[in-house]
Amino acid sequence: MHFNKLVLSIILATGVTSFTIPENATNGLWSSCNPGVCPDGPNDTCKLQEVHTRIGDLPSPAEVEAFMSRLARVKRDFAGRSSAYKRNTANWDSKAKCHTEEGLEDLDHQSTDTANAALDVRSGTDWVQAGCNFYAISDCVVAYMCNEGGDNWRYSSADHKYAIERITYDCGAYKPGTIDYKHMDVAAFHDTRKSIGYESYCTSYGHSFCGSGHIINPTDLLIRNFNLASRTSLAVK
Repeated sequence: MHFNKLVLSIILATGVTSFTIPENATNGLWSSCNPGVCPDGPNDTCKLQEVHTRIGDLPSPAEVEAFMSRLARVKRDFAGRSSAYKRNTANWDSKAKCHTEEGLEDLDHQSTDTANAALDVRSGTDWVQAGCNFYAISDCVVAYMCNEGGDNWRYSSADHKYAIERITYDCGAYKPGTIDYKHMDVAAFHDTRKSIGYESYCTSYGHSFCGSGHIINPTDLLIRNFNLASRTSLAVK
């Protein structure tokens, strides 16, 4: 039991910092990854370097329209659900984070739709690797789907659309917000954490988001904590 708690505490220590979009980033779909690993976490002598890569253009007007049509079906389904469903869907936070510090006015509707459609175009084909994130910039809006845990997971259109509806439900239509998903299984060394949202790219807040701390391989976790437990046992003797 103590061993599992120790493992969980180390898993929870990952993903505690946010990444920052480079100043020269242009409209389009981007990935951000931290390829390195700091054995004892980031510190003065071991810092993780973000690698930002432009991986695609923004979708065409026809692709945006198709995305909005698919989203409309999700909206109808979501509207028919009970408030309990909206608040208590397993593993999702009970309430989205609404970024009122970015202003109370709507985000530009077309830019928001385009940025979210850019993410949706890649869904079902890409995996979000541990330590990596996807984000799309469309003028004054940035939409993102980030991996804040230690597991890889498939880029999910269903998760993305659900997140949009939760943010709309909690924060208002076209208001900036984020919703998080968390599922941890300490015994199986699973740590799945997702952060999905959209914000104003024309404010300083919209340039730095998503936890992206150091990621430790589960096998390394097992070995490290076995050694730590062994040293502790010997010290007690």
